[in-house]
Amino acid sequence: MPWEIRTNWREGWATTRFHGRVTTNEVIEARAILANDPARRPGLRMVMDFEQTTELDLTPAQIRRMAALWSEDPAAGLADETWRLGLVASTPVQYGLFRMFEQLRTSIPDQVRVFEDRAEALAWAGIDESATGGPVARETVTLGGGCFWCLEAVFDGVDGVLSVQSGYAGGHAPNPSYRQVCAGGTGHAEVVQVVFDPARISFEEILRIFFTIHDPTTPNRQGADVGHHYRSIILVHSPAQHEKAREVMEALEAERIWNAPLVTELEPLEAFHPAEAEHDRYFERNPGAAYCRFVVEPKVARARAAFAHRFDG
Repeated sequence: MPWEIRTNWREGWATTRFHGRVTTNEVIEARAILANDPARRPGLRMVMDFEQTTELDLTPAQIRRMAALWSEDPAAGLADETWRLGLVASTPVQYGLFRMFEQLRTSIPDQVRVFEDRAEALAWAGIDESATGGPVARETVTLGGGCFWCLEAVFDGVDGVLSVQSGYAGGHAPNPSYRQVCAGGTGHAEVVQVVFDPARISFEEILRIFFTIHDPTTPNRQGADVGHHYRSIILVHSPAQHEKAREVMEALEAERIWNAPLVTELEPLEAFHPAEAEHDRYFERNPGAAYCRFVVEPKVARARAAFAHRFDG
């Protein structure tokens, strides 16, 4: 496992350990999990341990974006004096990993510190890791079914989902932008990368929710949204996911829910490119926008009605 997370939300702390080669997606996943609602109360304490890391797969532009993501939300408790973020690096070379946190360390040096020793960082943050049962299990799948604003808004509220990141996948161009993907020249689909705890929600139920909130029978189209980047696609992260997805799709076909056959593509994920920061939590930040009111909101309502046990309130 490239990284693991331990949490004790009751006591208000979380820790992460990164192993080997750390990718952009893994840092985004960690940030997304730690920024979920339970973590947004003031006083959250975190320790991020990079001591076993051999490589950080981030470009300078991505590092700047990660710094912005980590510091953009005042609700995450950054203004609270009891908020703590300890960063662990065992060798001077690895301090380069923390360029992404420079903005935080500069603005709140008493709340963000770098340590060579993990025990020292935990003590400074007031964290007792023995108070949790162990790492949170996690599994990841990448899904495309129309505009990623819709899918993100739905899965962001599902119990058992740890994080959701909008992005682009299934194409051929490196580092695509939103404008390039919408123009249709990159081959990418708008997707969301969903990280979930398989002990709390099954992969099959993730897929059932996915098929409830989009029409998998219309090629390259969802309602008025037309284009190859709006195609229905499941990008699996393991052979086991591929087999289960195939079984779910066959079962749905047998149930005759739709009057036409499924056109959902099923293939392994080759590369995932996170979308620009302005797309993060788009529905949450723009509930009054026309697209959100007339397209996103009905899909959220449909999911809540069909899977009420998976949503709070």
